[in-house]
Amino acid sequence: MGSTSAATFPPETSTSTGQQSGHDDQPLPGEGDDDDNDAPWTFDPAKLARHRRIRAESTAPTFHPRSPIHVGGTPGTGKTAFGLFLLHELLERYPECAFVYRHGDVDPGCFLYYDGTSYYHRSIVEVFSDNLLVVFLTKNNTKPIWTLLDGAAAIPTGTAVARMIVLTSPGQQTIPLKHLLKHATTIVNPPWTLNEVLKVRKVVYPHLSEASVKLAFEQWGGIPRILFDYAKKPDKLQELQDSIGCCDPFVLVRQAGLPPIDHAKVSGLHFHLVPAQKVQSVEDATEEDILFRYPAYCWATTWMQEQFWEALRKEQGEDSILRFLLNRTNISAARGYVFETHVFHTIEHLGFSGRLRILREDGVEEGERRSLEPMQRRTFSSFQELPTEAGAHANTFYVPVQTNRTSVDFYIPDMGMLVQVNLGHKPGIKQSGLDEAVNSGLFYEWKKSHPDEKLRLVFLCDSFSFQYFRKKPYLTNAATTVKSENVLNDLNEKFDQYAWEMDVGKQLAFQSKETKKSRRRAGRAATGWDEPIEVLPEEVKGKGTDLAMTNDTGVASSGMVTRSKRKLGELDL
Repeated sequence: MGSTSAATFPPETSTSTGQQSGHDDQPLPGEGDDDDNDAPWTFDPAKLARHRRIRAESTAPTFHPRSPIHVGGTPGTGKTAFGLFLLHELLERYPECAFVYRHGDVDPGCFLYYDGTSYYHRSIVEVFSDNLLVVFLTKNNTKPIWTLLDGAAAIPTGTAVARMIVLTSPGQQTIPLKHLLKHATTIVNPPWTLNEVLKVRKVVYPHLSEASVKLAFEQWGGIPRILFDYAKKPDKLQELQDSIGCCDPFVLVRQAGLPPIDHAKVSGLHFHLVPAQKVQSVEDATEEDILFRYPAYCWATTWMQEQFWEALRKEQGEDSILRFLLNRTNISAARGYVFETHVFHTIEHLGFSGRLRILREDGVEEGERRSLEPMQRRTFSSFQELPTEAGAHANTFYVPVQTNRTSVDFYIPDMGMLVQVNLGHKPGIKQSGLDEAVNSGLFYEWKKSHPDEKLRLVFLCDSFSFQYFRKKPYLTNAATTVKSENVLNDLNEKFDQYAWEMDVGKQLAFQSKETKKSRRRAGRAATGWDEPIEVLPEEVKGKGTDLAMTNDTGVASSGMVTRSKRKLGELDL
């Protein structure tokens, strides 16, 4: 029975405690046909392997595979720190379980924690391949193994005994990770808010001035690695600046708003993975879901968005931007981001005029064309930093640092206006965002001067969207429609909704100098927002397509239009 490679062992003093259901008649290594078990014995290594297989089968795992958790997020948001914090919390909550932790995708080894002691194992694959070790770590198949993998999916997704949590940065294309993502529940470690950044700066990085951190936040967004680690590294700061000039602007603008992007062409410096951008397609989302799920890639900041818009304008001309906006085969979210920057640029440098509609529950009412003179732009991170004293907002509009994080894209306090740039790609407007703006005191002076007027919630559209634009719903934080009658009545008492057109086609015609006379045609001249607005009388609206063709965009208006003659209460709109 022995061989030249046989080994000699002392006799067994006790039988195995493992379950052997259905295999009690199988001899253990060292057991022979006689009863003399006191003598030394030898065995064939193959027999030991057979015994291990039988023992493993007799104690086969009773666990059912569970969906793994995938934690994604922009590089530098602190996924590794979050993973260690989560590991600490799980250790506190499940002290009887074993834990496996692996960092990175180079070293195949991992750390094991079992019964109060930590170990290092040379191979995480071997840990889960060794059936006897798995039985040991699971305490005879009664406890799962919590498995945190920071950087790569290192074991098969369907490993039943593992409660798997995988943390990765976007752009990894390994086959195991692709397979995991098909089955995983994905949450996002979002970019930090300014308030979170400033709290950490005060405690951990007091040598960095608050002003410098705020400036970096306005430019690069809430990525602590950039704001803190790169702050005193000139080479890193130069790399950040150089990253803007080395990318094709048109490639980037086409990626904005997408759930997956081409990471071979797009950098996490320019786009951040932001939760709650795709909620409208989910019916049962909770507020907790909204905070960490349903993400899409958004520009890091409005400053970043502006840098690439300017690069695009300089390299290919403003005509190319306008044609991109007019081409409706481009993704609506990408067009929306480009249109947003185009709107800011137009208001800041040129001003514009366009048709206006008052949005009602049962349709729309046609208003007179409205114009807006050029204004100065100011970017802000929180309402608390904006002035509220009399005269402070003259000729100024305010743009949040990250417009993708709120329902309103800019504010004009002197006109009582909250504006959302919308090409039909935004489902509504969040009640919480409106409440925050109103409660901030930003519109205190305007409300004081216009006590009987409602604030103007304006949806700025291109000509195509303007045709079909109707009153937008108010949304909860979970992106569901507000249904409470009391809340809706309160919102309707505070706000009137308007659709306002910016005619990109006319801008292109004028920009290309195809027809200079198109800038002024027969019809009513646009008036400013400081003048009272009237619903157009029947005889003017009755011209229908002729009015639209001669006075506006060359696109006939359509949809349900209320034929009302009444004035809008001397609105100083």
